[in-house]
Amino acid sequence: MEPSLYEEMYDMEVNYWWHRGKRYLIHRLLEKYLHRSSLPHRSRLLILGVGTGYLQAELQGEHDVVGLDFSHLSLSFCRLRGCEKLARVDLEQGLPFASNHFDGILAFDVLEHIEDDEQLLQECFRVLKPGACLFLGVPAFPSMWSQWDEMLHHKRRYRRKELAQQFRSHRFDVLFDNYYNAVSFVPAFMIRKIKKWRRDTSSEFIPMPDAANRLMTFLFQADVLASMRLSLPFGLSCAVVGRKTTE
Repeated sequence: MEPSLYEEMYDMEVNYWWHRGKRYLIHRLLEKYLHRSSLPHRSRLLILGVGTGYLQAELQGEHDVVGLDFSHLSLSFCRLRGCEKLARVDLEQGLPFASNHFDGILAFDVLEHIEDDEQLLQECFRVLKPGACLFLGVPAFPSMWSQWDEMLHHKRRYRRKELAQQFRSHRFDVLFDNYYNAVSFVPAFMIRKIKKWRRDTSSEFIPMPDAANRLMTFLFQADVLASMRLSLPFGLSCAVVGRKTTE
């Protein structure tokens, strides 16, 4: 990711609708699939691609959370957030943890940055405890590829069914797979076409008035609730929850 985007993320992720909507999805998935009541201790969670740390800061009061990122800039912003357990790790080289170690792994907007995404899924399976879950989200639809993907250093975008099949090929039981953020799919498609025509390389996180931001937050959260109950045909992103098989 371009260095300037870390500062933008740090400034915007607390209140901006896109960040709030994604965190809302993560919290709903954790509530449904983490099964904390069956754990004898605070859940041991691993966050891949910790960004600027707001999610880790939210979770570390209730869970034992380790955040990983390769960017020194990312980790410096995480420390400003008060994140406690951080490590600089190149995910292309694997995960520096023992097997059967974590109760859950969060990897949202990470896998698309990895050259060998199959190897990272294999590593996630290895370090999870039997019965533990990988919570993953990625940008959807190769046809939505744009300069924004290039600015974020993406390698690819995904289709839901293909991603779920990748999980199964690595011996995960797929508990959940769906698209999300359908509410902004059409506007994003139009904006990207216009920006490409204009050769505009500015950020897609467009500042907006508070009322509009609150409306978009509400719509994104409603979208999340729908995705937890209904199979959505499209969305800007897709999420999968896979449970490590106990065999």
